[in-house]
Amino acid sequence: MKQPSLKKLTQKWEIFKMIKLPLAEQPHFVFQGEGRYAGQKMLLLRVQGCTLNCPWCDSKHTWKMPEEKHWIDIDEYLNDKVSNKIMITGGQPSLYIEQIADLVDAYPEIDFYIEDDGSYDWSDNFNPIDKNVYFTFSPKIDNGLQFAQRNYNYLKNVDLKFVVTSAAAIQEVAHFAETFGIDKDNIWIMPQGETRAELFSLIDFLCDKTLVYGFNFTIRNHIFIYNKKRYV
Repeated sequence: MKQPSLKKLTQKWEIFKMIKLPLAEQPHFVFQGEGRYAGQKMLLLRVQGCTLNCPWCDSKHTWKMPEEKHWIDIDEYLNDKVSNKIMITGGQPSLYIEQIADLVDAYPEIDFYIEDDGSYDWSDNFNPIDKNVYFTFSPKIDNGLQFAQRNYNYLKNVDLKFVVTSAAAIQEVAHFAETFGIDKDNIWIMPQGETRAELFSLIDFLCDKTLVYGFNFTIRNHIFIYNKKRYV
């Protein structure tokens, strides 16, 4: 796919300044670390605010709800590092569905990769024919599966990523997939862990179990590369 010119991107990002979205850190370029699109260069927008407070979260600095939504101006981050891929993660992007939908509508030539827990309904704001939006929902097995199933059935380009520590958890994922007719090719199993050591302790065991059930397996490349270092 041909990447848009820097001049064209800079002009169109003027609209972006009018969309209020709280960010937990400065926008920066990263390699996607997880799932189907691992290894691809993307501009990272990490939103601030999360209501889940998962104890294993590797982005706890995003939990605090922002007092206000700040203006965003990311022209300076484009420079000569033009990328037509933007990853929006958190925090909890579903707290800002309307703002994200406005952003997607403003830039049809940009591919957006949205990572969310999937416990809110995105279908009211996104058209299933949106070909430039790729969702990865990470529902919690004990909560949020209802909307994850609805989002999967309604939207295009949806993967479901489950963070697990045991074979029993993978078995629950298999039951969910069978009950709601989720294609195994759209399911990713990922070990829980905030450090290299925690991931290493689970990878061999969980990888073998994932193969048994026919799902995809993903590690957290950014943790293997940077361990607990932030803003990378």
